[in-house]
Amino acid sequence: MGDFSDYMYKIIRTYEKEHPNVQIKWVDVPFSEGEKRTLAAVMTDNPPDLINLNPDFSAILAQKGTLEEVEEEALASFNQEVVKALKYNDKLYSIPWYATSAITIYNKDLFTKSGIIRLPKTYKELGSISEKLKENTGAYAYLPTITENDSMVKILNKYGVAEVSDFNSYTSQKVFDMFKNFAERGNLFKQYVSEIVK
Repeated sequence: MGDFSDYMYKIIRTYEKEHPNVQIKWVDVPFSEGEKRTLAAVMTDNPPDLINLNPDFSAILAQKGTLEEVEEEALASFNQEVVKALKYNDKLYSIPWYATSAITIYNKDLFTKSGIIRLPKTYKELGSISEKLKENTGAYAYLPTITENDSMVKILNKYGVAEVSDFNSYTSQKVFDMFKNFAERGNLFKQYVSEIVK
């Protein structure tokens, strides 16, 4: 509530003024309890009308059939790339109200010491320079966060694996094989990651 209270309360007051028979109750739930409390709430006979969720958890709820479908035409003025990213089985169940961007940070000194002039633009290129970087600096080229809702999902998305139905596909297999190969060579990232990728 701290960051968005002024904005949200203004919207609530405006809506209630325009709809005198409606009273809105905003419940702030700590992030650590969000998924558990949301699952419990949607299983009741009086679920919330609107919930602030991340796309990953929204997809889980959509899969369980607990969300109402949103008419895509209603979001014509929204950034269509963001709207497209929110779809589950080609249907829309959520409305974006902000989006964030991922950034990559790299150590310039390591690249200078390794003698690598051109920065890699793809994961394949990163894999091809990893051996030289490791030999010349002793450092690993990349440390991904491979979790259920972090880097690996985003990496798969970059290769067009965006739906659950795409997960068991040739493209998905090629991506995992590429990272398994990187891990086995031991130059791209620490060896323990290879156990996860296997």
